[in-house]
Order: sequence, then C-alpha cells, then structure tokens
Amino acid sequence: MSSMGERILLHYLNELEESEMAEYMNFLQIYPLRRGCTKIPAEKLQGAEKDDIAYLMISYYKEDYALEIGRSILHQIHRRDLLDTYEESSLYCFREYRRQRQNRNEGMFSRIESYQKTVQEKEKEKEKPKFRLQELESGRKLSKVKIEDYNRLYTQRLKTRYRLMEDRNSRFGEYVYFRDRYAPLLMIKKHRDMKQREKELTWYGEKHVTMMDQRAASIYESLEEFFDPESDGYVPTTIVIQGPAGIGKTMLTHKIMLEWACGELFQGRFDFAFYINCRDLNQLSQNPSLEDLLLHGLPGFDLPVLEILACTDRVLFVVDGADELDFFADRPLYAPLQEMTMGQVLVDLIEKRFCTGSTVIFTTRPMALNKLNDTLCNPRYAEILGFSGASRKQYFENYFQNTDEATKAFNIVQENEVLFTMCFVPLVCWSLCTSIKQQMERRDNLLLAPRTTAASYMSFVSILVRDHVGTPPLEMLKKICALAKDGVRNGKIFFEARSLPMYGLAVKENQSIFLNNDIFVRFIECHEYFDFTHVSVQDFLTALFYVHTGEEGREPTEEHRKEVTSLLEAYSESQGGKFALTVRFMFGIFQKDRETQLVKNLKWKVSYDVKSDLLKWMSEELKLISGEINTYQMGLLHCLYDLHDEEFVKHALGHLKCLHLGAALGRPVSALDFRILLFCLKNLPELEEFRISSYKMRAEDSMALQPSLLKCSTLKVNACSLTDACYEMFAQVLRQSSFLKVLDLSHTPLSASGMKHLCCALRSHCCQLQSLMLNETTLTDASVEDLCSAVKANHSLRSLSLKSNLFSERAITSIEQLQQACKQLVHLDN
Repeated sequence: MSSMGERILLHYLNELEESEMAEYMNFLQIYPLRRGCTKIPAEKLQGAEKDDIAYLMISYYKEDYALEIGRSILHQIHRRDLLDTYEESSLYCFREYRRQRQNRNEGMFSRIESYQKTVQEKEKEKEKPKFRLQELESGRKLSKVKIEDYNRLYTQRLKTRYRLMEDRNSRFGEYVYFRDRYAPLLMIKKHRDMKQREKELTWYGEKHVTMMDQRAASIYESLEEFFDPESDGYVPTTIVIQGPAGIGKTMLTHKIMLEWACGELFQGRFDFAFYINCRDLNQLSQNPSLEDLLLHGLPGFDLPVLEILACTDRVLFVVDGADELDFFADRPLYAPLQEMTMGQVLVDLIEKRFCTGSTVIFTTRPMALNKLNDTLCNPRYAEILGFSGASRKQYFENYFQNTDEATKAFNIVQENEVLFTMCFVPLVCWSLCTSIKQQMERRDNLLLAPRTTAASYMSFVSILVRDHVGTPPLEMLKKICALAKDGVRNGKIFFEARSLPMYGLAVKENQSIFLNNDIFVRFIECHEYFDFTHVSVQDFLTALFYVHTGEEGREPTEEHRKEVTSLLEAYSESQGGKFALTVRFMFGIFQKDRETQLVKNLKWKVSYDVKSDLLKWMSEELKLISGEINTYQMGLLHCLYDLHDEEFVKHALGHLKCLHLGAALGRPVSALDFRILLFCLKNLPELEEFRISSYKMRAEDSMALQPSLLKCSTLKVNACSLTDACYEMFAQVLRQSSFLKVLDLSHTPLSASGMKHLCCALRSHCCQLQSLMLNETTLTDASVEDLCSAVKANHSLRSLSLKSNLFSERAITSIEQLQQACKQLVHLDN
C-alpha cells in the first residue's frame, strides 16, 4: 500500500530515459542532505528498480523532503518540463498527507483512491465494505528489498505488541511480561480412546498428574514439530489445535507470534505471520478491511498487506478461536470477481481458496472439529491437555516471582486434591494464584482463611461465561445443569449426541464452553459423545442445579426439594460415595459471599428453602459424631468448612467435648484435613480432649493450633512427625495454660532440642501438667539427666510414662530413683 509521495516520485521516474535515470542516480548519491538525515546506502540503490528507488527515498527522507530532493534533481538533469506538474503534485501530496494524518487520528483509514469518490460512494463503502479477490491477484508486486524492510518493521512491532500481556483483572497501565507468565502446555498428537479419556475425567490429585505425564510418548516436544514431514515427505500446511475453553489456546497463539517475531520459531519458513482473533471479529459492528483484519491489535501501523500476499506464499496465518466464526455457512463456489464481506474472505483464506501456498494454524474448541473437517484438506491434529504436574508448579513460580511465596501457594493448592486436579486448566491456575496473592498482600493467615473449593469453581464458570458468552445465559445454564445432574445421579460421564435435544441443547458455541466433544472408534464406526472438562465440573454444575430457585425467582417446588432430600439420603446411605463432592459444592455455594457472586456474575439465585433443608440434615448427621472422626464424618466437616458459617458450626458441634482425628480415617491425616480441623476447633465452645495421629505437622500448623490448645485439658499427639517449632509451641501451651493436665506424645519421635523445650516448660511454676506420656519416643540416655532435673523442679506432675525408649540400665536406674526424690510423682512407668 504505497504512499502518495511514493506514487508521485515513481510517476516522474517512469518519465525518464535510461541515460537520464543514470544521471538521476548519480545526483541522488551525492545530494547534500540536511543535518540528521542518513544517506541511502549505495548497495541498496545498486540495481534497484524505479519503484524501489521511490520507496527508499520516502523511507529515508520522509515525503516532504523526498519530494524536495526529487524536484532539485529534476532541475539539475534539465527536465524542467516536469517541474510545473511536479510542484502541483507535491503541494497536493502535502495536503493529502495532512488529511490522512488527521483521519488516522480519528481512527479512519481509507485508500488513496478514495479522494476521487463522491461523498455518497464513501458513505456506502463505509456502511458495508466489499472486497474483490481479484484485487489480491492483481496487486502490485513488491521487490525482495521491500519485503525484507517490511518484515523488519513488522517483526519489531510484533515484539512490542506481544512481549507484554494483561491479566484478566488488570487496570489501565498494568502489564506483565509474557515470558514471565507462560508455562508449557501438554499437547498430544493423536486422539485418545474412551478408557484414556475416562481416566482424565475421573482421576484426582497425584494420580491424575501421573496419568497425564505418561503421555510423553505421544506429545509435541516443541512447536517446530508441527511441520515435521510425514513418512512420505509431505509437510502439512494446516494445523488444527483443539482444546476446551480456558485450556490455554490463546496463550499458545501469543507465544507463537512472539517467538516467531523474535526469530526463535519457524525461522526460514515464513516471511510474515498474521494473528486473527475470531472473537474480536464477531464483535465488530462493521466488516473490516483485509488490512484492518490482519493488523488488528497493531493500531497506527501501516503494511501493504495486499501487495505482500500477492508476492509471497511464505505467510503464516494464526487463527485463534475458529469455532467462533459465523461464516461457515454454505456459499457459492469460488469466484475471483465475486464481491464478499471480510468474514467470507477470511474463510476463503482459511480454506486456501487463494493464497494457496500459505500456512494456517487454528485453535478451536472441540465442537467445531466436524465443521472444520469438511472444509480443510489433510490438517495435522494437536490437542491441548493443559498443564502437566511440572508446568503447574512452574506457573506458580512464574506468577509469584518469589520462590517462598510460590512454594507456599503451591503447597496450599496441592493439599486440596480437587483444586490441584483442576490446575491442569491454566485459567484455574490463574484464578487460584490471584486469590492467594491477594490474601498474602492482606497478610491473611492462609491456613485459617483459604479460598474454598466452591469459590474456585465458581470463578472458573463465571470467567468462561463472561469471556465466551457475555450476558449470563440463564436458560442455557439451567439446561446444562440439568444434564450434569442426571449424569451424576445415573453415574454417567459420557453423553450421546442424540440425548442432548432432550435437554433443549443444540450444542451451540455458548453451550460448548462447558461441554467437550469426543469421537471414539468402536469396531468399524465412529461414535460421538459429549462430556464435561472434568467430572468435578459436572459435580459443581449439579450443585448449581439443586440450589437454584424455582421459576421467576420463586422458591422451588416440593418435587425439587424431595429430589434434594433424596440426594442427601443417598449420600448418607453410601457414607459419601459418588455424591460427596456434589454435596460439598452445595454447602460451598451457600457461603454468604458466594451467594452474592452467583447473582452478580451468573444471575443465578439460590433457594433458602433448600439451604434450610441442607442445614437441618447436617445438624442431624453431626449429632452422631462422638469424638473419633471417620472418613464420612470428615466429609461432613469439609462441608462445614466450605459453608464457613461460624455460628452454625458452633451450634452444630456444640455437643462435642472430645475430638480425635487419625486412626478412624484409615489413612494418614492430610494437610487439608488439618486445616478443616482448625476451623472446627476454632468454633467449638468447649474442648476437653484433642487427639491427632499420623500427621506430619509443620511449624505454621502448630502456630495455628496453639489458641485451641489453650482451652484443652488433654492433648494427645501420637505417631506424628513434629518439628522443633511444634515442641516449642507445646512448651508455650504448658507455660500459659491452666487447663492442660495431660500430654501424650507417645510414638512420636522426640528430638534433643524438642526435649529441651519440654523440660524448660516443666520447670516453669506456671505449668499445671499432671500426666506426661513419652512412650516409644526414641529417647536416649542423653535426655535422662535433663528430664529428671525438670521433673524434680515441677510440683504438679503426678504420672510419667517412658516405656519402650532407648535407655541403658544406668539410665533406667536414674529414672527409678526419680520417684523416691519426687514425692508428688505417684506413677512412674519405664
């Protein structure tokens, strides 16, 4: 798209004879330039065509000065006959230049030929721009010099455009470096079978990570592999990358554009790479020009797109969100002279109806694969699975840019098996990191005020709706939630295509943000199924179904409440089972802040009748807890934790005086179990006895536990792994609490420094301990002298048990003598 000045120069250069042209070139090379101007390198002028000379003059000297130089040289080579018209053209060029600058500031771009059109023609063109494919085919040819120069300018602009990125919650002027945020995505080369997909949908935690990592044999190690030749030598020119909403497709396309512009990707393969965002295209009120379409996101940047496409096939089109195109309807056969809107031109570009030698990389949600399959020729397939285990950790490190903060945040998420599983979705990773970062900045205690599971899933669903649909589609959500509910109640994770119309679903774009499309081969046929991103998403949507109000905001019908009751009864009978996560999500949704967010983000109102039924059911179930917490009861406490209603917890657990966590679980106590326990302990009106076993307690755990222990009379920490900070905390409780009478650390290894902390506390006159049990704590002779001294100094200890330790006969004798020296010590067992 040459400038006015360039066209004027070229016009008069074409009027010169060969000998005159030689003189012109000599004068051009020796012309005395203004200060600050750079002379055109001789090697660029050597052998240059006339259009290249005009282009170089405008590039190096700008239009007004280039025209002045041209006029002076014409005078010196005695072509004064051209000067009069030249001056008129120069004046016109100057005025036209000013007019174009003014229009550009107003956001209006038009071709130079538009000055010849009438006002009515301009308005008509503005209303609905048309484009003839013939324009591309007959575009002015560019020389290699120009293509290289345009490439240099274009790649520089792309680097500026893609080196920074905005977060979803960025304010004006807030950016992060793209390379500081991006983490590698796991992409597979082949379709999966039904069993593999089932594992992806139903497995959790480390098991899910291991399953994804086992895909190493069929993944793309680098993006360069997109263009590896087939066994017959064929190199594909169409790459289709599929993945559900939020899986990182747009981030991947930005990575492609940035690394290509930086010379790190696909080098030597493409002269130009253009990025096309189909969602942005659909949101435009008018059809854009082809130049605007391909240069979208680069405001104020001019590039002769038509001329470039006419000169080279070494062009890459990166099309993000092809599933959002509305232009795949039936169209007439390709006709070069046919007028079409830009949307139709884009589709023809994608289908290689022109620019036949170009290369296209698509991203799309799975729903559009069948539609694209009918229009593409031999595409190469890639599917984004999301983050591997290593990439999840890397994303946290990239986000926080601080090793300690990243490790702390990652550990908190990893402790929650459900959340850690969903971290394979980059959007969920971002949401969690953002929430935890804000809590750190507020200096919240992350153990006591973490983000609940329901809150994280609600953010995920809300962002998908906002980004891909816009206005919350209430009716569509109801249908999707009904489908999810029936799947959970009937144990289904795969849905046949023919079953969707039963729910009023037509699988349009706004519905496909929740549903994935899978094609599985069975015998000699392909079968189409639909599923959710993960079974936990299906559980969350099921919970949304059950808590929703009735029609027009009224309370739900009796039939609906009976269905909720039926779910809760099934949950009780199965002691958790397949309904455990759905019920947990229901309690989490009824957290006060969540209710408000649902209405604000999704227009989804919750039923207080259903909430009343839930709380009544929970109160009855909690009455059965007598002290020892089993797996089912731990699930109930998790529901309380997600509800986070302290007043209800005080009422529902008010009968508990003893709380034991460990043995009845049938597994080691997890960090999440401990965090839930802290929440419950904090809200117990009274606590006489607390016992925990099989837990690896950290320093921050002990600090959070300390306030609850100050009101406890019996503390038992058995078969646990403790740090020195934990023993220091126990010592502080012994010195500060007038209630603690019994301390049992049996089967918990006691370090030398830990023993010193306890002995120091025993010597305190504030210590009211009456019974100390240190059975099988790996004590040695080195601890005996200090322990005996501390017991002698203590006036309240009545019982001491030291069985199954590593004492010698001499140490045992010293301990036996201790009872004679301490009259208050009525029971000594060693």
